[in-house]
Amino acid sequence: MQGVIDRIVLTSALVAACVLPAEGGNNPVARVTAFVKLDVKPPAIKGSLWLDRNTVEGRTPIDKNGDTDYTDGELYLARGPLMAYVNRQFLVMWDGKIHPMVLEDLVYDKRRDAENPFVKLVFSIPGYAADKEIVIASMLLADMWKSASTMISLTMQERSQVFVLGSKDYFDSRLARPEKGAQARFACAENCLGVELKTRSEKCPRCGGPIVPVAGARVPGAGYYGIHGGSLMPFIPAPLKLEGLLTQTGELRVYATNDALEQLKVEGWSGTARIGAEQAPQNMMEQVELAASPDGSHLRAEIPKGVRPPVRAICTIDAKDGKGRRMVDFHLDEVIEVSPER
Repeated sequence: MQGVIDRIVLTSALVAACVLPAEGGNNPVARVTAFVKLDVKPPAIKGSLWLDRNTVEGRTPIDKNGDTDYTDGELYLARGPLMAYVNRQFLVMWDGKIHPMVLEDLVYDKRRDAENPFVKLVFSIPGYAADKEIVIASMLLADMWKSASTMISLTMQERSQVFVLGSKDYFDSRLARPEKGAQARFACAENCLGVELKTRSEKCPRCGGPIVPVAGARVPGAGYYGIHGGSLMPFIPAPLKLEGLLTQTGELRVYATNDALEQLKVEGWSGTARIGAEQAPQNMMEQVELAASPDGSHLRAEIPKGVRPPVRAICTIDAKDGKGRRMVDFHLDEVIEVSPER
């Protein structure tokens, strides 16, 4: 493909670099992003949720006297409406059930590098038992902005990670990226405003805090995150999974993994891919051949000229296992930076 595909980030609220507020202006990331910290430790999940003051005022008016500040009395009257909104829009699940937050404190405070004060909800989610796998979905602020996202700093089983949810994404702790393998994105463990990096750094460029991998899962039907940061889909009827991704060099790559997410060789595999814009009809998509890379680590094909993310790639692949050609439908909204082939 002519030129290099621009890197597309999971949510438009965060970019693959440190996003700084304009001089004298409010940080736009703060206005379309909710910030959550969760400490998952039995017998309860403890957490905090930060929402920009102007955002809260637009959604659930709190200020009664027009002084642009919140008194304890005003915050007290807002507890019910705010918690009703949050528990509808931010869902924490285990054992097949949604477990609501219990508000412990509501304060009005400043966040680092944000012009407006924030409303901070301190909460707990009781009834959490050890080793329960959790699923988190967030639609916070999506009723106000299509680009809204939730940036979550999670500590679970002594491991810290950060993930970013849009209204069409969810996090499943069973499917978080493993420690090994390439990681596509990194973020500040201190939940800084809008800090997301595409390469690992020793520390956050804003606050000096630790940098950790961004992890998570996509929406049902669009796949989970694979070990390379692509979309991981089942390869039925085999106990395999295929990971598709778009590279900065203009390729579609398809990797194979087992159930333990260990990468497998694809030597001798072959197939085709119909590639086009995500909403394009299939008869308008261009068909290309998939061929194994020289080292047998993945299948690859060149992205047709003019095709930009989000991309749909309908792949028909023969794994030479006697089960014939099977189809995998990838929805790819992001470009992943990969190492050059040797």
